[in-house]
Amino acid sequence: QSLNINFSANQTQVCTGMPVNFTPSFSACDTSGTKYEWDFMGAANPSSTQKNPSGIIYATIGTYAVKLKVITQCGEDSISKLAYITVDSIPFVTMVTWDAVCGSMGSALANVSGAGTFIYSWSSSGATTNTLSNLVAGNYSVTVSNTSGCSTTIPFNINAVNTATLTSIVSDPLCNGGQGSASV
Repeated sequence: QSLNINFSANQTQVCTGMPVNFTPSFSACDTSGTKYEWDFMGAANPSSTQKNPSGIIYATIGTYAVKLKVITQCGEDSISKLAYITVDSIPFVTMVTWDAVCGSMGSALANVSGAGTFIYSWSSSGATTNTLSNLVAGNYSVTVSNTSGCSTTIPFNINAVNTATLTSIVSDPLCNGGQGSASV
């Protein structure tokens, strides 16, 4: 007897390290003593016997299949969903900053490693490029997201570098006709 088995996940497109939770659905004449055999290809925890496994982690980018086998007193059935979970990476961002020197404005550059399209959101403005200029001294952050919605936020600061400080040393002549000196 077919159990009309199916399952769903709370999300099928995730970032590396994000947990996924699964829920089965089926029709059966008696659900007492039901056994579940889940296979999560590519997951850090590749199998489960729980009814509703949660916290399944995929650490490597790719597309993965999920299989569920249900055994009841009325029979057993299984379903496989190929290319069911798609995992994308979280953007890796390094910051390059230029301080506000001698009253000028600072700037920042977000370097993202990896291929693809990235979306930038700066804490100080609505800018959407990987660079931001005209920054006064202070604390900022940039959030970089990819088209899968995976994102990372990087804090950074722009320092105010003061102008050069001049120190003068003057030596008066000790007597008439003596020579003094001055240095800066």
